[in-house]
Formats: sequence, structure tokens, C-alpha cells
Amino acid sequence: MLFLHVFYNAVSLSNAAKVVSEKLYDTAHSEALDGMLKPAPENIMKNYWPRFQHVAHFWAAMHFYVLPEPTDSIIRLDKAGPTPEMDGKILPGWRGVVDFAHDFLKRAADVKRYKTHKPLLDQETAFRVIFG
Repeated sequence: MLFLHVFYNAVSLSNAAKVVSEKLYDTAHSEALDGMLKPAPENIMKNYWPRFQHVAHFWAAMHFYVLPEPTDSIIRLDKAGPTPEMDGKILPGWRGVVDFAHDFLKRAADVKRYKTHKPLLDQETAFRVIFG
């Protein structure tokens, strides 16, 4: 969510962290998060973003897919289908998810962080799937 908010709204990471913190705890998610503490934006920036930024483009891509089965501990990308608004615009299945994630990664090179002016995602350290 952090990556998508910065990517689409051209805001700083810290402003996006504030929005994500609030959005996670809106009434729509209250049942799923019952009893969990609200993450402070500073906590998101210090502990979550550095740890997960290398795969943020994959999670961004997954935002536009639905999984027909409960995930338990395995995410079946081969069964992933585009959300209704993306149907026909992106490919289904694992190849579609990976292609869409790589597209996010490529386009993120042009999105610069406010304070450092570095790309939102480091193209050298970002996780990639290479097809041979």
C-alpha cells in the first residue's frame, strides 16, 4: 500500500506512511485487525519499508489480482485473476503477476523520493524473476 500510494499520488514516503497507518485501521478493516496495535507511521518507515521495499512492486501488482482460494500459507499465483476493473488489461496467472510487477518496477525508476531524489525503488536491489 505504501508503494502504491507514493506511486499514484506523488507524495512523500512519510506522508504515505501516515495515510497507510490510518487506512489500515479504518472501519472496513476493523474485524480483520481485532486486537492488533495500530502501526505508527514512523514504525512503518523505520521497520517495514526498509525490509519490504525490494518486493513492494510485487505486492503492488497483487493489489490488482484476486485469489480464488484461501491462501493458508501458500499464495497460488497460477490461480490469480485480475480484479474486475483490470480484467482484459493484465494477464491472469503467475506470469501476469510477475509481468505486472516488473512493469511497476520499471515505471518506479521515474518516481523520485522527495528528500533524497533517489528512485522510489532501487533497480539494483529490487527482487526480480528472470525468465530463461
